[in-house]
Amino acid sequence: EYALRSVLGLGYRASDDMAWHTDMAGEEGWLCSISLGATARFEYLPAAAPSARRRCVVQNEQPPVKVDLECGDVLLLQGGLLPHRIVGCTREPPPFF
Repeated sequence: EYALRSVLGLGYRASDDMAWHTDMAGEEGWLCSISLGATARFEYLPAAAPSARRRCVVQNEQPPVKVDLECGDVLLLQGGLLPHRIVGCTREPPPFF
């Protein structure tokens, strides 16, 4: 059984980013990212790395998977185990937004 515990909204300017991290929820830390507005570059490492030490090892072993999240896109991943980050956004949202 899955019970939603919280919802968090984050806004990014074109110059903003978020460093590599895993979410505090650990193995139960599913992340559902819904993109609204400008396209954001989302990256994640394709190997479990729940600690900063393990994250450094994985970063040196595997390149990140890069996903451009456009307005209306949804991304679901295990955010408590897979390191992820935002590396910027386009300057302008799409005209229909």
